[in-house]
Amino acid sequence: MENNLSELVYDSLKSSTEKLEEQKSAVADLAERVNSGRYSAAAIKDFNEQIAALRWDIRNAGDAAIDEARQLVDEFELTARKEMRLNPAELMPDEIALLNCGVRLTEADIEAMIERCAGNKTMMQIINRYAKERNIDIQQHGFPEFKAKMDDAQAVRGVLDYYRRWITEGNAMVMLDKFFNVGV
Repeated sequence: MENNLSELVYDSLKSSTEKLEEQKSAVADLAERVNSGRYSAAAIKDFNEQIAALRWDIRNAGDAAIDEARQLVDEFELTARKEMRLNPAELMPDEIALLNCGVRLTEADIEAMIERCAGNKTMMQIINRYAKERNIDIQQHGFPEFKAKMDDAQAVRGVLDYYRRWITEGNAMVMLDKFFNVGV
């Protein structure tokens, strides 16, 4: 899956919004016919029914587009979470033995383990948990790339919540570009 979540969601919403623009244009054309005064009452009634049906379709398609984008965010988060799962293949037996030997490790001991295990997500999680459980004050060696991915997902969800209000409006493309800082 692509790592740039914002771009992935933007592309999905752009495609959906462009399709909605065609339906919104059809509504505008029918509304123009209704307001022109050139058609019979029966024709105007038919036009109004078509407008109502198109508006219903637009609303449903807009909701579906937002739901599809939310699914992309969900998949992105799931992938990020899977990357953070403990992997038995990454276990370092000597380090695990040291953590489980029964001797209380010091901050310096933990920091030395962190240096030896740098780049090993599984061992880093285990060491951080060990330190936290025993109230050993170390600089938490978190996973900034994971946090950044979760922050991105949360930000995109916020945009989706707001864009849901705009996707069926006449200026949806303009707002989509603004929300995703395209062309700004």
